[in-house]
Amino acid sequence: MNTTDDFAHVHVIIVGDFPGARHRAGRTLRFLKRRFQHVTDALDFNGSQLSDLLATTDAPLWSVRAGAIPSDLFHWHLPHYPTGTAFCGFGLCKTMPSANTPRANAGLRDSLQREYGELAQQCSEWEALQSESGGDFSSLNGFADQAPTFPSILLSPAFCRTLAQFKNETPLQQRIRSALAACIPRCVRLPHLDVRCDPALRIAQAVTSLQRGGAERIALDLTRELPRHGVRPLFFALGSPTRGAFDPPEEWVEFAPGRNRAEHLRHFAARAISLGCDAVHAHLLSASDMGIVAESGLPIVATIHNSKQGWPPGFTAANATISAHMLIACSQAVERDIRAAKYEIPVRTVWNGIDAGAFDRSPETEQLAREWRAKLELPADDFVLLSLANPRPQKRLELLPAVLAALQQEFRQRGIPRKASLIVAGEAARSSDDAKRCEAALRAEIDRLALTDSVRVIGAVEQVAPLLLASDALVSVSEWEGLSLAHLEALAAGCPVVATDAGGTSEIARENPALTVVPLNATPEFIAAKLAAIAEDKPATAARGRSSFTLHCMAERYAFLYPSAIEQSCLLCAADGVWLIANNFTTGGAQSSARRLLLGLYAQNVSVRAAVLQERDDHPTPGLSALRAAGVPVFIPEPRSPDPLDAVTQILEQIAAHRPRAILFWNVIAEHKILLADALIGVPIFDVSPGEMFFDSLDLYFATPRPGLPYRTPAEYAARLAGMVVKYSAEALRAKKSLGIKPHVIPNGLPLNTAPMAVKRSSNDRFVIGTSARISPQKKLDELIRALRLAAPHLPPHVLKIAGRPESGGDAYAQSLQEMGAGLNIEWIGEFQNAAEFLAGLDLFAMISEPAGCPNASLEAMAAGLPVIATDHGGASEQVVDGVTGRLVPRADAEAFAAALIELGHDPERRAAYGTAGRARVEAFFSVDRMVSDYRRLCGV
Repeated sequence: MNTTDDFAHVHVIIVGDFPGARHRAGRTLRFLKRRFQHVTDALDFNGSQLSDLLATTDAPLWSVRAGAIPSDLFHWHLPHYPTGTAFCGFGLCKTMPSANTPRANAGLRDSLQREYGELAQQCSEWEALQSESGGDFSSLNGFADQAPTFPSILLSPAFCRTLAQFKNETPLQQRIRSALAACIPRCVRLPHLDVRCDPALRIAQAVTSLQRGGAERIALDLTRELPRHGVRPLFFALGSPTRGAFDPPEEWVEFAPGRNRAEHLRHFAARAISLGCDAVHAHLLSASDMGIVAESGLPIVATIHNSKQGWPPGFTAANATISAHMLIACSQAVERDIRAAKYEIPVRTVWNGIDAGAFDRSPETEQLAREWRAKLELPADDFVLLSLANPRPQKRLELLPAVLAALQQEFRQRGIPRKASLIVAGEAARSSDDAKRCEAALRAEIDRLALTDSVRVIGAVEQVAPLLLASDALVSVSEWEGLSLAHLEALAAGCPVVATDAGGTSEIARENPALTVVPLNATPEFIAAKLAAIAEDKPATAARGRSSFTLHCMAERYAFLYPSAIEQSCLLCAADGVWLIANNFTTGGAQSSARRLLLGLYAQNVSVRAAVLQERDDHPTPGLSALRAAGVPVFIPEPRSPDPLDAVTQILEQIAAHRPRAILFWNVIAEHKILLADALIGVPIFDVSPGEMFFDSLDLYFATPRPGLPYRTPAEYAARLAGMVVKYSAEALRAKKSLGIKPHVIPNGLPLNTAPMAVKRSSNDRFVIGTSARISPQKKLDELIRALRLAAPHLPPHVLKIAGRPESGGDAYAQSLQEMGAGLNIEWIGEFQNAAEFLAGLDLFAMISEPAGCPNASLEAMAAGLPVIATDHGGASEQVVDGVTGRLVPRADAEAFAAALIELGHDPERRAAYGTAGRARVEAFFSVDRMVSDYRRLCGV
């Protein structure tokens, strides 16, 4: 049995240097703060801070692994040991109990197989040590090496002072191992220190009630689907339904209501904390409700399920205070409404999704559809309209009879020999006067238009799939929506939809040709004409396969965004330095500039880190090796899955542990960078363009975007950026047109710590032309060879030296170039190891390259004191000044390029003057010091 002093006279610290520790530390912190007076989140402590804490504590220090929760606080107590004794008490790790069903647990173990495997292994190893030692770990030889991660360890003040001496080892775990290896203190198992761990994020799905509605349905579906995406949901219904209710999920957490609303909500929050929830996902909660829940310190993700007119109470009040760490819009239209409200809360869109497979045709559902027709006395050849909507003012059900009357008239005019009928399905809330008035208005219109025989008002329907199969079209005339589940269900069932342009309706229609969108103020006759076209012609079919509106896509996005929301509630570490994310650090121009930037920043004591997507630790590129040798940390995601989401998640976990002042995307694969920009919140992101391929890659991605990721244009992606960087001024116009943002112009830079090289002439006094480029069609070496063939008869004795290796898969192209150059004086150098030595043997540098950003090859040649002939394209046109540092010739003009070769081939004095001017231009505008300074200003470091 514990005492108050036991909780007061101990200092608890939360530690963890594993991926995802930051997202799980909050559950431990909130749980322990309910009992202990001194609890510190030490995840972001540096070595000095940790040593200060260890050296000055005069109380026992209990270190608890982030994400763990004590198993038994009721029996928690401080052990007795002689004052001044070096003592360690160990708790073992157990799996965390859950309200989830075996099916959900199985889904979690599939999605987090590695994490659960590691946890099970650690639990097993601790149990083995316990069995071998009887709980006295001091008796084990090599205990420090045998013990797995310490999930829970109580340290005496004397032992803390020993640990403080290991100042070069920041992680507490490593200090403990070093100290245990140096001196064996008293080490025992203390069962009351045992903790429970769960590698999955634990999210409380909180909804106002279980009554039948779209938001409630979303919360229930997420509860069932999230385990497949590594999230453990716990479902809470906070009130009683006012209309027919859904069956509660098996994962439902029951708790007794409080005496009043505030007490009830605080009870809910306490229950969520006791179950180790990392965040609350709120559905339909009012602003005041969320404010009460937020008092507990739980991060809150709130989904806004409707357009502004349907927001929960308090959201639209003047100067509304919304206690959420992230707002999720169910459509891009709703996100626009939220942004217009200027809440200063991060907002993201997660499209509603359904289990489309539940609406597949089957003999059973088709039989039920026939039974519906029979029950409603609708002949098989009737054209049946269906409305699926609970009676509410915004649904404007009273307009439907006029649409039906207009459709019947349209049928007569077109000579369509079918009768048109209407089914209205939906249940009114029992306590809603608005709902009753909507039902009354609908019936009044039915009577006014004498349509009693053509309209069936059937109320609530539990299984809508058979009813959709029994219908020929779904019609919706809503004034406003979020993103209608009824539309998605109809399309999944193969039922065409005609709907007003409300909320996210147009977003569904972008990938579903079976949805016809009509204006909000469309007349009944206009809507009827669209419906008649469906009856008369073969309707379009709904898109299947890569649909963005599936339950899988919805749950995947929520699982992806939960960590970002949690980070917003616990930004304890100060942002520092710059992260640069790239595809790789090969010898290409863009990658060389990235490497120079990182090394330049590092040399100026700026904290820098990098992540690469296309490298391997066992086969690093020279660029990667150079960065690591210099001390720049470079993270490479483990290749666990081909899905870009996996690599992106690993990078995000690293960024959460080392939060930067700014992030640079440097030639990153489009899907990866869009996912990263989607999840990174509160950190300025700058996308650096390597040239025209930047825009081409975005266009290629948006031709077939990732399902469920709600960015469909470059401008929508750019809205998540703090800015964009282009490397030459002319590209800025294209960037502004494509992305809708004014870019920063920062050219590449070269290190200039040596004097210009003296151009060396070969012994036979040949005129030496050189170029260096990856052997790729983009580099236009075929045009250079064509120009040389035209110039060769008019040149002095000469040779063209081409340095570079074929790109992957480019051997056939390289062979074609060699055949094209047959009979010309061409030397194929291959990939050089030393650019300076190659350039030192040239008289002139020639470059035809497209697409071109700010090519380093021409800058390096100018820095070496060489004249340059280049095509007037891309950044080269801003490097080479025609008639001053070299010659610029029109694109795709082999004759002009040949003329420039002939001109400079016979004029060594002009070549020398151009080379001197080129070196001066590089020193003035293209130094690496200038580039580093520009990026420091951009990133605020």
